[in-house]
Amino acid sequence: MTIELHRMWRSSKLQAMAIAMTATIGTPIAAAQDSADEVVLDEIIITAQKREESLQDVPISVNAVSGEKLAEAGIARLDDLKSYVPNLQVTETGIANNFYIRGIGSGLNQGFEQSVSTYSDGLYRGRGPQSRTPFLDLERIEVLRGPQPILFGKNAIAGAVNLISARPASEFGGSVRASYEAETNEQVLEGAVSIPFSETFGARVALRYRQSDGYVDNLTRGTEEPEREDTFGRITFAFTPNENFDATLKIETGRSDVVGRQVEIFGELAAAPVLRPNGTTLTPPIPGLTYGQILRNAFGQNVGVLNNTIDYNRSANSDYSIMEPTETVLTMNFRFDSGITMTSVSGYSSYDLDEGCDCDFTGGNVFSAGITESYKQVSQELRFASPTDQTVSWIGGAFLQNYDLNESDFIFVPANSIVVPLVSGNPALPMGSGAFFSNTRNPRVFKQDSELFAVFAQGTWSISDALRMTAGLRWSTESKTGSRVTQLTDPAGVPLPAGSLAVPNNVDFFYNAVFGIRRHSVRGERTEDNFSPLVNVQYNFSDDTMAYLSWAKGYKSGGFDARSNQAPPTGTFEYEPETAKTYELGVKTK
Repeated sequence: MTIELHRMWRSSKLQAMAIAMTATIGTPIAAAQDSADEVVLDEIIITAQKREESLQDVPISVNAVSGEKLAEAGIARLDDLKSYVPNLQVTETGIANNFYIRGIGSGLNQGFEQSVSTYSDGLYRGRGPQSRTPFLDLERIEVLRGPQPILFGKNAIAGAVNLISARPASEFGGSVRASYEAETNEQVLEGAVSIPFSETFGARVALRYRQSDGYVDNLTRGTEEPEREDTFGRITFAFTPNENFDATLKIETGRSDVVGRQVEIFGELAAAPVLRPNGTTLTPPIPGLTYGQILRNAFGQNVGVLNNTIDYNRSANSDYSIMEPTETVLTMNFRFDSGITMTSVSGYSSYDLDEGCDCDFTGGNVFSAGITESYKQVSQELRFASPTDQTVSWIGGAFLQNYDLNESDFIFVPANSIVVPLVSGNPALPMGSGAFFSNTRNPRVFKQDSELFAVFAQGTWSISDALRMTAGLRWSTESKTGSRVTQLTDPAGVPLPAGSLAVPNNVDFFYNAVFGIRRHSVRGERTEDNFSPLVNVQYNFSDDTMAYLSWAKGYKSGGFDARSNQAPPTGTFEYEPETAKTYELGVKTK
């Protein structure tokens, strides 16, 4: 069993070792002073329904965290945020990222999109690696719980995370923040500056650099992990020529290098016989011992393989991750004399990912794995919104998105792998059979393309000053094509001669018998349509207390399986869509 460890402050002594410095430049803003005997709570403004509203008035379960709070608490990534937002769980595993809200999320498969939709300034981030980007000069974060089928829509069956970047200010100013943490030698330098070129045009530049030596000791390599170096930057331009039009252009890019992982083995049990896919049994060479003990005692592997307790020590050969994302978002708002606002959000997102994984999770010589991904996405949303100061207010529009995903992974069995003598010493197999594994790999190439179109509308009827009812509907149609090709090759990528799965004298037999891997090539196309509804009733008992009752049906589209080792019918390729119905009763008070 494996567990993933996340950095936590382990004592008040460590907290005292963190040194932070913040400097601010620009013109100070005078704050209104209340009388000494009066306490006034700040009103929190959010955009959970695609327009600015008070958090108290929004009939959704929402947590909002300001940019100031993010900086003060050192919340730099989504996996840090879970300590401050109930029901949000974020993990970075050996092969993927996972996001859960109220226990609903996606599994470890590169073919899946997240069940928790993440948006950055209106740009949809459906891939797990996109959300590894650290927080950079944010105004706030909004976490919406439960299905958000209308205004967020795309796969938001568990909820949505809405990231809003800080905009250029009307006056020159900025901030610089530096911190140092002695336990892991973590150094963080971040800053932002607003530059008004004129009364109508300005820019904001934000930079962040982080370096850390890690907090888990690798007993095999003698290093601290995960070692991390992040460098990210963003420039935002804002243009407001008059009160009827404004435009914002955001360009963001960076690079994240990580060496090692925060994964430990714990509670390891004695190795048991393994039933292989072809029906035969693989018996451990020394019954009664754990695999760590077998690696150490039978094969003389590094002593670190014996560690199987949670103690911030691990055993592994080599893990790394290199992520290079780029995003561009252009947002334009047109305000008509009728009071209707038209908003256009044009987005482009891409990333390249290269990961190495010691996916046997030990420092023994067993096998290694690698994953590469290349992703490109373009999207366009056009929506119209009425004024809110009328009996019936509404918002609606259309959304178009296209993406291309190219992913490849492999398992590599080196010549010194224990798999070679294990198979060779099996009395049920011909002598020397393990040689068929020596210096072999199974490259698997997966591709998935998507074209999505959706239209949506949501209206709110103010029945009285206290009672409001909201209803919405989203229709979407999505077409996907996918392919998966698995080969067996030598280290140079040259395919090995194909052999029988029934006779143990070839590499195909042993990869199928031990790993359940068969060479195959599959391809498919699918198109699906969906209607997603929402109904919400809201009642204000007073200016300070509001209750709501809502029903929503979320939807997540089907697609293609990137990780199955065999073609159907013994393996899988397509998976079907998911739906989630939620009934929610909530009360908000100041």
